[in-house]
Amino acid sequence: MTNLMIALCLFINIMQPEPEQKNIDEIYKIYKELSITDFSSDHGILKSDIHINFLDKVLNGKKPLANHYQRLESGQPWLFFWTTTALSVLNYKLPFPAYILAYLKEMYNEGFQGSTYQLAHVASTYAAIGCIVNIGTEEAFKLVDKKQMKSFLMKMKKTSVDEGSDMTKWNVSPKNAFEMHQNGEFDLRALYCAVAVADILGFANDADFKEGIGDFISSCQTYEGGISCIQLAEAHAGYTYCGLSALILLGELEKINKEKLIEWYVNRQTKEGGFNGRINKRVDACYNFWVGSIGKLLGVDLISANGVRTYTLCCCQHAKGGFVDKPLKGNDLYHSCYAPSGLAYYHSELIQMHPLFNMPADKVEKAKKYFKSH
Repeated sequence: MTNLMIALCLFINIMQPEPEQKNIDEIYKIYKELSITDFSSDHGILKSDIHINFLDKVLNGKKPLANHYQRLESGQPWLFFWTTTALSVLNYKLPFPAYILAYLKEMYNEGFQGSTYQLAHVASTYAAIGCIVNIGTEEAFKLVDKKQMKSFLMKMKKTSVDEGSDMTKWNVSPKNAFEMHQNGEFDLRALYCAVAVADILGFANDADFKEGIGDFISSCQTYEGGISCIQLAEAHAGYTYCGLSALILLGELEKINKEKLIEWYVNRQTKEGGFNGRINKRVDACYNFWVGSIGKLLGVDLISANGVRTYTLCCCQHAKGGFVDKPLKGNDLYHSCYAPSGLAYYHSELIQMHPLFNMPADKVEKAKKYFKSH
């Protein structure tokens, strides 16, 4: 490529608008219209009724999902988990429809599959167990074979590693991490999902399951203070939540530098009032949960609650119900779950979920009690 072509490419790249700039501009347009100049006071009203109506219609089949949900064909249990959790946060009182259990029963194959005719998948298993906990009935609990589930998760744990692999040459070792599925990818998402399921079912602290997990997590804490998906990667709020929660469940919080983690956590709040997930990234309402839970779990309260409330309530409630990442974007089940789940830490009208699981605390205890005796 000639120098002229290189210069032209650089010029075109510089002149391109920054991704999501129109969404950020819309935030400040909203704040200007509402005369919001700082976060010294509360702004915005929670519109619970329209959110419940939106989610209820989705859960009961009265509102077809948009075409873009086809990409979640291989992770269907998540749709149930996000919806039942979001409704729990919003204090939804009606029983969840019976078809959910019938569907999950069809997905059970040692662990839970993401869809029919697929391999059992650790993330789909977590979502299915979360849905079972949210339903909270003995009929739901009976779907799970605890011994079979432990066998599946132990198969997903990488207890050894090929010392001649490219990963070990770069000091990246998957030993004591978890694969998502047989011969699948490994990172802290899979590890957290496995540990959370194991804790609910009562075997997270069995020696064979627990061995080495905390050391793998600690090897993923970066110089920034947060935790990355694997060694030598960038700290991210979602992975930090996963690593921190897993360490707490395993009773090994001392294996990371807590002070550095707190420093990284407090710098996740942006000038728009919400949180971002990484350094120099945009605000996103889903981080209400991923970042907000970190502060909750560490017992620190060093952010502006007014800022979180203002950003979420003024900019992220969709007119037709549900929550969005940023203004001008569409509502979706993922943000409709994690935006209010995190907002609940700062808003008295919402029901706080158990911060280690994002499930109702009373139902988590009910599930643990059941699996302890069965």
